[in-house]
Amino acid sequence: MATGILDIPRPILRSRRAIALMLSLTALAAVVFGAGAALPYLLSSSYLAIKRSLTDQHKEWMIRSYVVTFAFVTFRVIQPTLQAAHIGTPLEQLAAAAWACWAVPLLITELIIQGRKVLAIRAN
Repeated sequence: MATGILDIPRPILRSRRAIALMLSLTALAAVVFGAGAALPYLLSSSYLAIKRSLTDQHKEWMIRSYVVTFAFVTFRVIQPTLQAAHIGTPLEQLAAAAWACWAVPLLITELIIQGRKVLAIRAN
């Protein structure tokens, strides 16, 4: 008899390993979707910038794309950290890590990129 959750039979769903596998695949899918949705935009913007000889903008777009590409590594750091700190349930940990692994580094990168521009204008 299926449970309705991805139509997985109840005996399999009771297994802790099966549940852990399902949760990890769901979180990984969120990371892949988030990075996969952002990466084509970032790379396209980089390509268009260099085609128009806008090297500074190209550099910024490439930095952003490297940060998003590195999201998989960041996920592998954030998720065990949340688990070791006993923050939230396993599902909440995976969901938070899936979003934080690319959104937080991208936010920090954007603050640095824009902050350098603001400080350069202010210094002149």
